[in-house]
Amino acid sequence: MKKGIGEPQFVQLLVWLALICLCGIVPCASCAASGQQVHVTEQDMQSQQIAHGGMMTAHIIIKFRNPNIDPSLPEFVVVLSKDAHATLTYLRPVSIGAYVFSVLNISNDKELQDVIRRLSKRQDIQYVEQDRIMHIQ
Repeated sequence: MKKGIGEPQFVQLLVWLALICLCGIVPCASCAASGQQVHVTEQDMQSQQIAHGGMMTAHIIIKFRNPNIDPSLPEFVVVLSKDAHATLTYLRPVSIGAYVFSVLNISNDKELQDVIRRLSKRQDIQYVEQDRIMHIQ
């Protein structure tokens, strides 16, 4: 006698998980498309701070103009870090053809915005934005 869930239960579980994921994603996408304001609170920023020294690590999303770029290459990350005047670490790709990087050891939001501004000046970058929790207002 087999233990565990059968195939019908497994498929049903997958369907439920997909629905739960869609419920979390669709409202944000529909609000952004409709022009509703999305807001990030100061508490969100503070919650990203690292306990030691008040420094924080933030995540940014970078989309490159050339879809064939491999931003996971260490030498590429070194060049990006130099241009950003900050320490960047490659984290992962995201579904929109962009990539998530962490920005290490920044002290406040102004420093993060400076990093974003510097990277936005690169010709090979289509856009850069902070990866953060968004709240619908």
